[in-house]
Amino acid sequence: MWPSEAGKALAAACEMGEPEALGRFRRFHEARVIDPCGRQGVGPTAAFVWAPETVAATAVLFAIFDRARIGDAPRLRKLHDYLMRPQPEGGRLIELILSDIASGGAPVMWLTVWRGPEDGEQTTFSTRLSAELDAPIVSPGHEWEPLFYGKLDLRPLLQNFAGANVVPLRAVN
Repeated sequence: MWPSEAGKALAAACEMGEPEALGRFRRFHEARVIDPCGRQGVGPTAAFVWAPETVAATAVLFAIFDRARIGDAPRLRKLHDYLMRPQPEGGRLIELILSDIASGGAPVMWLTVWRGPEDGEQTTFSTRLSAELDAPIVSPGHEWEPLFYGKLDLRPLLQNFAGANVVPLRAVN
């Protein structure tokens, strides 16, 4: 996906103007929050190319940035890595989320800020696909208590990306 295509997709998903979406996308890249999948061309006309899954994960980062006011690059990079991490079921988490949405599901992401022993704080992200929406959110330790819960519905945010990597299988006679 070219940067201009990524900007259009992010603008539509995150309800912002294309220039704002593309500008933030470039800033996230410059801050090393997101990585391109390659580079096309040579010299001054060369451009980065982005995987659709990376752009979908960036839409989640934009939502966390806007709604939870998490703006520091290390925490956003940690969330990006979480979404791009391979899963035991196969594929990366963002691909499983998109597949769940494509099959009619409504996955959610919970952001939790915990207070721990001696006033330490830790932020966790927990994703629940449609089949596991009732699963409890587990604390980082038995002495940690939640200070804040935030829920992000992923379907409205990512439904435009859901068909990008899911190819339905059809029986052939």
